[in-house]
Amino acid sequence: MMSFKKSNFFLTAILFIACLAFFNSCNPDEQCDGSCDGLANVLGCDEATGDCICEFGWYNDGLGGICNRVDSCEINATVCPENASCDPNTGACECDEGWYGENCDSNDACAEIDCVDNASCIDGECFCDEGYELIGEECVPTITQYLGVYNQVDQNCESNPDEEYVVGTVTVEAHPTDADKINLVNFAGFDHTVYAVVDGNTFTIPQQTPAGGDGEVTYEGLTDGTYSVGELTGDVLLSIRYRFESGTIEICDAVLTKQ
Repeated sequence: MMSFKKSNFFLTAILFIACLAFFNSCNPDEQCDGSCDGLANVLGCDEATGDCICEFGWYNDGLGGICNRVDSCEINATVCPENASCDPNTGACECDEGWYGENCDSNDACAEIDCVDNASCIDGECFCDEGYELIGEECVPTITQYLGVYNQVDQNCESNPDEEYVVGTVTVEAHPTDADKINLVNFAGFDHTVYAVVDGNTFTIPQQTPAGGDGEVTYEGLTDGTYSVGELTGDVLLSIRYRFESGTIEICDAVLTKQ
């Protein structure tokens, strides 16, 4: 019994000495003494080595500097062209201010920018040309917002301001030849096609006497018509105060609500 105990103690001592020699500590927790706590850019302590664990983009140089910023340009040995500098965070070359292009050899901000049809580049950005507007990712004629089928109601007519007149359905179409014009088919309910000149969110009905339809009627917009969204209903509206003359002169407010 006595020899067994001595032998067991001797074996344990040998294992303990070997552990100290090869692993520096048999308990990894003893490597972390709190020296990494509260340091900038440090996530914690590596229990196996006692080294401080740095946040992404930082590294431990092992020389007492704890966590230093990773310089990707230095690591990748990045060489940038003239008029460009290396971003130490990404290691990529970026053109210096005022220089553009793949090789940073142009001072034209639009040098390598391709815009969609009916658009032009200005100071590095694409803008729709005059007469066009951005719908989705395309520059389309400004009139596009107006196109569709509407229900027309005339109100505040001077002959009877207390009545509203349901005129019927008006179809707004593109003018066959002019990109800045729209046609209002069956405007005022006389089966006439009246054209209007569009300027952004407003339009004007010039004085005109359309051929065909229900008799000879002359139309003229007395104020700029507006394209808007009704505050209460959310409906898309075209509205204009206009005059029509067919034997007598009548002045009404036309409100067209998109179907």
